[in-house]
Amino acid sequence: MDIGEVRFLAAQEEQALTWSGMGAGDTDASYSMEVPEDLTVTGIRMPMENHFSDLLMVKDGEGQPMTFPASYQQGDTLSLETELSLTEKDNRAHMVIDVVPVLEMETAKGEKVCAYLYDSMKYTPDMNILEIYRILHMKEDM
Repeated sequence: MDIGEVRFLAAQEEQALTWSGMGAGDTDASYSMEVPEDLTVTGIRMPMENHFSDLLMVKDGEGQPMTFPASYQQGDTLSLETELSLTEKDNRAHMVIDVVPVLEMETAKGEKVCAYLYDSMKYTPDMNILEIYRILHMKEDM
């Protein structure tokens, strides 16, 4: 069941939630990019979704946990894998989330830059039609 895109406005932030189906609970994604210039990855964060950060596992291209800082030369390949999993009993399992990890980086010149890993991971909890109605009603979409 695909009910399209729902927009939701919180206190000071806007976020698009994509409901792509029912029952998908564990999700992961992998990324690979050629580094355009010498840079150091100083960390990773998830804007607006900090309450899920304990579930985010980041590994390098060889499957080892990624540690920061991590330096790359121009032309190197930066590869990483992200994993996110929630159990049914997790008290956050009722939330529909679209997690967008952000790599925080610094160039050789000291400039701070970010790489937003869009469409990286989606978690769609099991929901029945009453829950969908309730959420849409709360968002004043019905």
